[in-house]
Amino acid sequence: MFGSGGSDRDEADNGRERDAGHDRLARGRLLLALDVLLTTRSVTRASRLLGVNPSGASRILGELRALLNDPLLIRSGRGLVPSPLAEELHPTLQKLAAAIHAVFERRPLPELAGERFDERWNAPLPHPVPPLATGGTTPPARAGEAAPVPAPAQRLARTIALVGARGRMQGQRMSAAQAEDAMAVILRGEADPIQIGAFLALVQTRDMTASELAGFVLAARAEVRRHFKVPRSLATDLDWPCYISPNDQRPPWFFHAAQLVARAGYRVVLHGSSGGGAVAGRHRVIADALGVPVCATGAEVAAALDHQAIACIPLDDLSPQLFRLLGLHPLMNSRSPVHDLVPLLQPLPARASLLGISKPPYREIHRDAAMVLGMKRLSVIANTKDVAQLNPFRVTTIHRLVAGEPSDEIIPSIPEPPAGPRAPVTSLEHWRDVWTGAATDARAEHVILATAAAALQALSDAPRTSFAEARAQAETLWRTRHERPSRPPPHRKP
Repeated sequence: MFGSGGSDRDEADNGRERDAGHDRLARGRLLLALDVLLTTRSVTRASRLLGVNPSGASRILGELRALLNDPLLIRSGRGLVPSPLAEELHPTLQKLAAAIHAVFERRPLPELAGERFDERWNAPLPHPVPPLATGGTTPPARAGEAAPVPAPAQRLARTIALVGARGRMQGQRMSAAQAEDAMAVILRGEADPIQIGAFLALVQTRDMTASELAGFVLAARAEVRRHFKVPRSLATDLDWPCYISPNDQRPPWFFHAAQLVARAGYRVVLHGSSGGGAVAGRHRVIADALGVPVCATGAEVAAALDHQAIACIPLDDLSPQLFRLLGLHPLMNSRSPVHDLVPLLQPLPARASLLGISKPPYREIHRDAAMVLGMKRLSVIANTKDVAQLNPFRVTTIHRLVAGEPSDEIIPSIPEPPAGPRAPVTSLEHWRDVWTGAATDARAEHVILATAAAALQALSDAPRTSFAEARAQAETLWRTRHERPSRPPPHRKP
């Protein structure tokens, strides 16, 4: 009797283990399928990549929705849009898929493939930045008397009520003019601190429209013109925003790519931020290591473009107020609309802009906002981070504006070279030595060339220039990078 009971228990335990193993296997396959669904944002395209028919892909999506208790992909006027949970999960799913591919292709796992850098990249700001400028209500003259609210704060209050409205209106959308005025009140330091938090949080609870984003950008550009004095005649060829998360551990190979574009005779302006605190000065360290001028005034930018055709402007110099608004991230533990507007800031008029946008819906929203702003040339790299650095080892979509008309281009992936013998942490010396030629890194060179190609394609006067043609030009520039560079041509108006 005792032995029989033990046998029954063993069989039951084995059955549970088999069920658990099958469950893990099934869930693993579902997660890989979810990565494909979120990447393509199309059941039909996902079905082709997964090797199933569309109805099978629909059943997979339905099963995932039930397991995760979330819609995951929401149908909208722009097609299928990832839910907030799906947006949060997608980077993890991409790493999971990359790790599985690495196992079968005998490659190092992604986190060991030289995608991190050492602490010497980081430095605090060399100078203090003024605190966030805010307004406030006047203290009441008598007990119980309501404090008067200044006119700008009153306008912002009405806009907050509009955005946060409930019931039938369900939170109305702002016009471009309303969005511009609301952001201008905040940037001029006329908003109450509570208003700033409420407004930024409410806007972030739903996707912005292109008109709202364009309005925010117009207000930010006016703030930059007010604070950062730029000669009216000063303009550039390529605007290159580089707003990096302090947690981003990818080596900034895009600086090498920007140098190549400058050596081709195009004027390039990089501008950005890397967060606050001990990492706030990272852009200065990077630029100094490569000999890219770091500019704190419009006059310095003009001199840098005349002599080297490239300049880097830290955001804290462009606008302390914008810098401080980005610095609210630790207090809110989330992005704000300011993170979305800075890629389109364009502190100098430019012929073209090169962006990297991670949130799938916002890639086209940024392009649509650029059209509202009257921009004619734009390339938005569908990236995993909000910086224009193209990973050539995965299929990438570039959302472009060519002569003011939208155009999408899918860049096929290339085989990734095997990792070299160097350590998994990219040192500042190795990063710089790749440029000078003292070190060879095939993987880094592919990233540099692909990123430079995206920039050159955006700048090309021939609207039908292919990515392959632009990459061939980048290869030539890379081979000749130690020769005397081309002189910057007379600037052409944007």
